[in-house]
Amino acid sequence: ALSTKPLRRDVVGTPFPVHRLVSGCMHLLRSAPTLAVAAVAARGRWAVAASSRTAGHQHRRYHVHRGHQHRHQQTRGMATTNAGGTGDDPSLDDSNQRSASQVITDRGGGGGGNVEGRQRQKAATRKAVRQALRALTEEDMRAESASITAHILDAVRVFRGPTDASATSAGDETAAETVRLGLYVHCARLREVDTTPLLRAALAVSHVQLFVPIVDMPLPSPDTDGSANAAAAPPTMRFLRISNLEDDLELKCMGIMEPTELERDGVTPRHNLEASGAPLDLLLMPGLAFDAAGNRLGRGGGYYDAFIERHEATCAARGWTPPPTLALAFSPQMLPVGAVAMEIHDRPVDALATPAGLVGCTPAGVTLVGGT
Repeated sequence: ALSTKPLRRDVVGTPFPVHRLVSGCMHLLRSAPTLAVAAVAARGRWAVAASSRTAGHQHRRYHVHRGHQHRHQQTRGMATTNAGGTGDDPSLDDSNQRSASQVITDRGGGGGGNVEGRQRQKAATRKAVRQALRALTEEDMRAESASITAHILDAVRVFRGPTDASATSAGDETAAETVRLGLYVHCARLREVDTTPLLRAALAVSHVQLFVPIVDMPLPSPDTDGSANAAAAPPTMRFLRISNLEDDLELKCMGIMEPTELERDGVTPRHNLEASGAPLDLLLMPGLAFDAAGNRLGRGGGYYDAFIERHEATCAARGWTPPPTLALAFSPQMLPVGAVAMEIHDRPVDALATPAGLVGCTPAGVTLVGGT
């Protein structure tokens, strides 16, 4: 029982108001049932809300899982492995010595007639070929690169002209007509065919002007509302002329050597092919997968497809002959005809240089590799 006597005095000696304390306690006791009901109701609402959130999360997880499973089932009929790992398919494990072409052939070849089917097939082919390239040893790549270089130097007329020294000693009248050659600098990290001997051979020929690609990444451009739009334009590729491998190249994006924007004097802009008033006479290019019909699968950037389309449009407008294209490929990059899915924007090549020899895929390619 609560006493009505003062429990204490404050600093000025006023009795503590015990009657107010008693009144407050009695009010709380009378309100207890109502508060209890309200608390239970609130707890029930919290529980229902939490249950709904959990159920919604589980529902979403279920559909994500089902979608992933469905996609996985759709792609089980294709070759699958990634540059970052072997994947779940034992047929693509490093311990299994089957080539990418065998895997793709066994699994049905080309990617169906619709866009989604072709895109799935292209993704699967990229994974399989990357896996096959990783299985090549350094010695394998050196040997195959040397064979490819030898075939090109022996058969392609561009590389068989007079050298600077011979042209100088014999006089200008022996100099051949100027040839504009497009040739990339290989990227060892991507396991591309070594083009260094070809670059040096081209620079040694007096009538060859050597143009090397450089990729331009777009800068964000303002939208009408002033916000930045990073996807305003795709990356583009230009070809700039170089005359020296040691001084005219620098390390750029993705660890690839590209031409400097300025000449060695640091002031003069480097010669841009598209501002030169003349077309390329020959374009050597990389890729990831090819077949003997000339179908080419790149690494997904679309730089060469876009450049070739633009350059051919310029040639058509000015009455020029477009350059033949020659792609360089290690043996695992060569697939059966029909295994390389193509879309409307993909550009085939005219000829292929492989360790086994040169392959003409079009009349222009046959003329190129035949040396006529």
